[in-house]
Amino acid sequence: MIADEILSKLDILPLDKLLGHEQTIKKNEIYLKEAMLNIGKLVDPIIVDKEHHVVLDGNHRFSVLKAIQCVSAACQVVDYDDEEIKVGGWLPTTGVFPSAVGKLKCEIVDFEAGKAAVDNKQAYFMAMTKTASGLKCCLYASGGNSLDEIIADQQAVLKGIGAADGMGYIEDFKCMEAVDSGRTVLYRRNFTKSEIVAKAKTGVPLPPKSTRHSIPDRIIRLNLPLGWLMEDDIVTARQHMAEMIKKRAADFSIRRYTEPVLVIY
Repeated sequence: MIADEILSKLDILPLDKLLGHEQTIKKNEIYLKEAMLNIGKLVDPIIVDKEHHVVLDGNHRFSVLKAIQCVSAACQVVDYDDEEIKVGGWLPTTGVFPSAVGKLKCEIVDFEAGKAAVDNKQAYFMAMTKTASGLKCCLYASGGNSLDEIIADQQAVLKGIGAADGMGYIEDFKCMEAVDSGRTVLYRRNFTKSEIVAKAKTGVPLPPKSTRHSIPDRIIRLNLPLGWLMEDDIVTARQHMAEMIKKRAADFSIRRYTEPVLVIY
């Protein structure tokens, strides 16, 4: 039965056992908090690694639940070692070549050499821009090759890029599409699963927009009442969730999407 399949993937877990891996964007968190309190529900479950309880997706939801003094969260628990779970990233992009980067010492390289340097942690960014003569790649070497040093170098540059430069982020797989459209893209390596878990365990999360997880069979629109998550009795909350899922399955209110979807936030 589909209800049993869904319930095998869901659990109610104590918030103090979960580890956030990425910082939140304050204005997004404020908006989400208002929306959650208005409807009184956790719409989508938080996605959590079953071994370490790292929050893979839903760091803003996790933060809001703590802020409104919930004691637990509805979680979709996954095996992070599953090869079908992919880790991607977000690449910073600007409308013009950012002056904050342009003032730094860089080395003009070809794309493949620059990508290899970034992927091997020999550089923290490669700025990519389309020019009349073709693709221009400018490599920014790392002062050190530790993860924390690379993150610090990246954040220093990003803080120097103003809104006037049209700062934004794109999915990593849209890198060349953005360059072809006239954008400057700052290519950076994606984090590995082991790096993500390690950073979460330190209690010092990664910067916002660091990771982008692809989770197969993602459960959405759970719409679990927040009141259930504010009670200390997690066993009862699990029972309420199970009854709700079974009722919705009986009412044919559960649908599996087999096609790609576009989500408008």
